Parts: sequence; structure tokens; C-alpha cells
Amino acid sequence: MLQCMKEVDILKYIKDKNLVKLLLIVLLLCIFLFIRLSKKKNYIDGVVLKKIENVITIQSEDDSKFTITMEEIKDKNVKVGDIVRVEYIGEILETSPARINHVKNIHIIK
Repeated sequence: MLQCMKEVDILKYIKDKNLVKLLLIVLLLCIFLFIRLSKKKNYIDGVVLKKIENVITIQSEDDSKFTITMEEIKDKNVKVGDIVRVEYIGEILETSPARINHVKNIHIIK
């Protein structure tokens, strides 16, 4: 009987140890996925379709259109037909065309 109790305790210890390992693996996987997903790109490349004062409309490679306000942008030499990269902070508003309000910078690519 005593021998049987020791075997049960050992099996329980092994199961607990495996459970801890499994939980650690799941935790590491969650951390990896969080880091991977949080590094999404915060820029859009596109062709300038329209420019009216400090507002431009661009069209990306997938034919999506975006309206961008360039209030605090240093390089305002953007012209219709330029290919630009718009770096932004935050989310894109799902309007038609989509709107990017928090522009960090705009670079002319071509």
C-alpha cells in the first residue's frame, strides 16, 4: 500500500510538472504573437490622386483610396502623380475614402 501511494505521488508530480511546462509554452507563444502583431506596419504607399491645399487623396496598390491632412508635415512639395509613403499613428477611419488623421510624416518615393 505504501509503495502504491509513492507511485501515485510521483505520477501526480510528473503530471503537475508537465502542466507547468505546457502553461509556459502557451505563455511564450502568446507573448511571441503579441509582439509579432504589435509590429504591424504603420505606413501606406500610394499615388497622389488629388491635392487641395493641405489635403491629399492617395490610391494604394490594392486600389484603396485614403484622404490625408498634411497640417504638420515638413515636406509639402507633394504633387499629383507623386508616389508617397504616409507614416501614421493610430487607426485608419473606415470612411469612403478612408481617412488618416494622425499623420507622422509623408515621404515622396518617386
